[in-house]
Amino acid sequence: MTDLRFDVFHGEQTTQQEVFLTSVKPILPHILNGQNASVFAYGPTGAGKTHTMLGSQEQPGVITRAVKEVFKLVKAQEKDLDGWEYSVGMSYLEIYNEKVLDLLSPGSQDLPIREDKDRNILIPGLTHTPLSSFTDFDTHFIPASLNRTTASTKLNQRSSRSHAILLIKTMICSPDSSVLERLLALEKMMMGSAERERLDLLKTVAQSRKEIQMLKEKQKELEDKANVLNKQNETIEKESKDALLFKTDLPLLHRKPSTASKPRKQQAVVTPLQVSQVQPLQQCAVVCKPSQFLDKKKKRIQTEVGQGKENGGVDRPPADEVNWESHLDSALLEQSRKKILQTLNAGSLKDLKSLQLIGDKKAKLIMGWREIHGDFTQVEDLKQIEGITAKRFSSFIKANILSSMGK
Repeated sequence: MTDLRFDVFHGEQTTQQEVFLTSVKPILPHILNGQNASVFAYGPTGAGKTHTMLGSQEQPGVITRAVKEVFKLVKAQEKDLDGWEYSVGMSYLEIYNEKVLDLLSPGSQDLPIREDKDRNILIPGLTHTPLSSFTDFDTHFIPASLNRTTASTKLNQRSSRSHAILLIKTMICSPDSSVLERLLALEKMMMGSAERERLDLLKTVAQSRKEIQMLKEKQKELEDKANVLNKQNETIEKESKDALLFKTDLPLLHRKPSTASKPRKQQAVVTPLQVSQVQPLQQCAVVCKPSQFLDKKKKRIQTEVGQGKENGGVDRPPADEVNWESHLDSALLEQSRKKILQTLNAGSLKDLKSLQLIGDKKAKLIMGWREIHGDFTQVEDLKQIEGITAKRFSSFIKANILSSMGK
């Protein structure tokens, strides 16, 4: 954090006189030594710039006090130095909406701003009025101030876009031959060793700032290139991962090629226990392998259904088309679904392959889907996996639930 230091700090109770004595008066004697002096008031609307610079009749501001002090210094200098002559003049301009207006000549148009070969700012055509006393200054300054542009804002009756600049010039001269000697002495004094060291230091600082700016621009250029390369790498990595997960023509891993002589191993399908119309479903489900006894019982149920139709009974669909979930205990059914969902979300490749109707390929697709989209919110989300249709999902859920209950 930059350590800011100020020459003077004025509080709300500071008077106009105290501001002038501490911040303005000490710089005015430099004017009679051929140097420029500037007092600049800066701040947001309503901060008190106008009050500080203009003040009031009871509490004159910086401008009034400074002009009086200049005439006082000139008068004292003329007494101390015989043969020296001093003249004082003023120019008063306003910058409003990027236009330069001459307040001493309100009929003039927008004035141009120029710069000479020595980089001094000039305003051709700006009125310069000679002054003989402070009373003469007051005569010109008050009417010129009334020529300022007025445009109120929400915080001030005078527009914050209007900036006024008062120029007080003091053209110091002597009729004798010592003028040249005095000027040479003044130049020698200003260009002493201390001044040269100051100029050298300023040049060094300027060069350092230029080098720092170049380094910052180079750093920004390198950062932009690095960001572009990172985005390209992320895009390539994402495309490669997507292609690996969802490419349908990839060969199955860890699967031996089948031969005509070796029959394909069939996956076990668990058939739900068929029940008769007379006997109610018990609280627990019984899982058994297909057997001759089951085939006989199935034929008996079909026979009973057919006889009922012939005897005028109700025409019922075959038993294998009945909704099998409605015959199971709801608590056990929900528990089995939660167990399957837990395996889908947290199971390893081996755990997934242990599920009914899930082979190596489907297990890898499930893990890839899980990395991209997160956990499955419900078992039905499995239908979003490639190759698992609604019919295949129905077979999957039926086989796994009944297998889980059989355990």
